[in-house]
Amino acid sequence: MKSSTPQTGQDFGTLLIALLLLFVGYGLLDYADGNLNIIVLSAANYLLLTFVLVTAVVNVTRERKSAEVRAVWFLLVATILVGFVDMRLDQRELHWLGLILIMCCVGHTLRIVLGYLFRAREVTLDTLNASMCAFLLLGFFWALWYALVHAIEPASFQSTTLGPGEAGFGTRQMVPELYYSIVTMTTLGYGDIIPLSTTARISAALEAVTGQVFLVVLVARLVGLNVARSANG
Repeated sequence: MKSSTPQTGQDFGTLLIALLLLFVGYGLLDYADGNLNIIVLSAANYLLLTFVLVTAVVNVTRERKSAEVRAVWFLLVATILVGFVDMRLDQRELHWLGLILIMCCVGHTLRIVLGYLFRAREVTLDTLNASMCAFLLLGFFWALWYALVHAIEPASFQSTTLGPGEAGFGTRQMVPELYYSIVTMTTLGYGDIIPLSTTARISAALEAVTGQVFLVVLVARLVGLNVARSANG
């Protein structure tokens, strides 16, 4: 019997592996901080991020309209170029622009993954992989947003283990931002990083709501598809 799940040629398993490598890789590079030259460390971080962004674009733009594919590749190339120039010049405005461009790439990928999930008609391995990709992409998107908020207003977050107005944000590894994003999205609320500015507080509240709505809708969608398949035999 022909599958009723959209066959888009997209490989969400590869994308999931790339995203997991990003999270693990950032953590490993964070351990290497202080033992490696800052230029080498920054280059390693950007190469890891570039690998994930290219993997995302390659895997989610298959069989898309040619105009959209060209636009996404242009965005990706611009993102990579701005990132490496920022790494060399270390200018505040370039760093802001780089974060915004990365958010655009991640947001576009997330939109396509969610579109796939809501067009699916049955629960398959690809559907489960896409679900996990969507969750990680959402967490990464919010981590980039927190990095941007911190870059614009450095005293937006504070860690209970660091000095006043410090949260460990602003490193190339983005480990504190990723940690804070996932903890907030899952509403664990450890309280070791505190939002101080109005923007930071509203963002944390919005992410908590977004994370819960995402999980509720996604679980309901997957359960509904499974029930419908069982009912249809």
